[in-house]
Amino acid sequence: MTATEIVQSDPKLSSAQAAEYLGVAEATLAPWRCRGFGPKFLKLGRKVAYRKADLDRWLESRCVSFAAQLEG
Repeated sequence: MTATEIVQSDPKLSSAQAAEYLGVAEATLAPWRCRGFGPKFLKLGRKVAYRKADLDRWLESRCVSFAAQLEG
């Protein structure tokens, strides 16, 4: 599978769909994008889209183990 096929086969979500998936308000995503925080996103003309795989990777990177919380 080529890189183009992978990108095309990965579901793309709107900002509203991504916000719902992440459990945050849609209005939260725009400031995150401006600050370079949050999941990777695609800029398609004037539209913003998120790949589900990028959302999953970002969520996984936000996981904190209980032991890490005690240390930090």
